[in-house]
Amino acid sequence: MEQCSHPDHLQDRYPEVCPHCGETLESDTEWDSSCEKRQVLDENEANRQLEYTEYRAHSCSCLKCGKRV
Repeated sequence: MEQCSHPDHLQDRYPEVCPHCGETLESDTEWDSSCEKRQVLDENEANRQLEYTEYRAHSCSCLKCGKRV
């Protein structure tokens, strides 16, 4: 499926915990400016219109172990 240039909804996703060391990622974490984007096309039940939702997975380096999250 080709991605829509102007999705109807945006959902930003930030990891809360480093999967490598278990460290909690704080709100002051420096997130990368780029992110992985995926889109889902769903039918809105209220008006039967098709809507695109874009999910943006953000990443950073863990401040404790230094690994990519």
